[in-house]
Amino acid sequence: MNLHKLLLTNNACYKAGKTITPRGI
Repeated sequence: MNLHKLLLTNNACYKAGKTITPRGI
């Protein structure tokens, strides 16, 4: 679990849809 990758995925998910929760946390 890389923090950098998680942040990137989080940003991507947020950009794609703020209502969608990222899978990882």
